[in-house]
Amino acid sequence: MPITADSLAEIAAIAKDPLGSGHLRENPLPIARWLIESSLASGNQESSFANAHELGLHSIMLHDFGQGGKIRMFYAEGGRHKLADLTDVDDDLRCRLHDHRFDVAIVPVLGDVLQIHSAETPDGSGPVRRTKYRFISALLNGSGQFGFERLGDKTMVADDDELLAPGDVSFLTSDGLHSINTTPECSTSDVAWLVIEGAARKPDSILYSAIPDLPVQETASGLYIPMSRNAAHGLTRHILDAMKQQ
Repeated sequence: MPITADSLAEIAAIAKDPLGSGHLRENPLPIARWLIESSLASGNQESSFANAHELGLHSIMLHDFGQGGKIRMFYAEGGRHKLADLTDVDDDLRCRLHDHRFDVAIVPVLGDVLQIHSAETPDGSGPVRRTKYRFISALLNGSGQFGFERLGDKTMVADDDELLAPGDVSFLTSDGLHSINTTPECSTSDVAWLVIEGAARKPDSILYSAIPDLPVQETASGLYIPMSRNAAHGLTRHILDAMKQQ
């Protein structure tokens, strides 16, 4: 069924201000399903990427309102993603702690999402030390390259875990720090969640790493591969089918 102008206006309102959406707070999973289905009806899903951030993690653009907000679906492919391995060979978080340029809502739709929260300690007394970087993502510039500008060493509070399942929703302001992972039980399973990105509030994103010398610029070998519309639609239908069976 074609998407209507009224439906598109309602979706745009959710995208622009996810923290202010009462419908999203009260009924996150039905709203998420509607956002996914309406994306298929709209026939768009351009600016989707295979292997976004790491192998086996794909980013599907459901709705794009430019500076007015975006709605993406991240799909961790069972048997390929490593999101249950919280740290890598450098004992760094596999998905490094980061903020966003906008307020966001995280809505799991398939499998469990393990979200890690932290924050800087301004007085330098925190138990965790990480290096702070300004981050340029290939999801923002589409270049296939990403880079890091070192901003100094920081102390942080101890990491705090939040387990999210389908039917839950988590809201973060643009200053909130988080890392997205999954549980050992989902290490070989498909996992998917929506990230509703509100209107941009600042020009740059920040991340924190246990590694003190990340490269100034790095080519994303095998990452951020543009996905065809047919491929994005196929993955979207696969996730909708899996949602019906869980």
